[in-house]
Amino acid sequence: MSVGIRDSCEMTSIMCSGLTTSVCGSLISTFTAGKTTEPAIDKAIEVLNKLHSTGINETSLASAKNYVKGQFPPRYETAGQLAGLMTQMFWYNFDESYINNFEKNVDGLTVDKAKQIIQNISQKINYSL
Repeated sequence: MSVGIRDSCEMTSIMCSGLTTSVCGSLISTFTAGKTTEPAIDKAIEVLNKLHSTGINETSLASAKNYVKGQFPPRYETAGQLAGLMTQMFWYNFDESYINNFEKNVDGLTVDKAKQIIQNISQKINYSL
């Protein structure tokens, strides 16, 4: 989602946002200057609504895949980050294939599967602050 926000917004260098889902619902988070927080959240909602109404196309999916693949390696550069990963691997019972197959798994995401995921995230999003 952040790819769509960054590409269509003038806040490129000062804004980061994302969508997290859980059994309790979805959470839009942002890391941006106070004066751009509201526009960042508005843009995130706009992108989510667009995903739900028109879906995603091959070009947008390819861009998102490149973004995700580029962000993945820096997550595990420090000893603390690696320790966190190892803790998650133990706690959630997954193995090194998470790292070894990451790029292949991202590349394997199709437009149809992405549309399924978008629909499963939330059939109808109820926004609250």
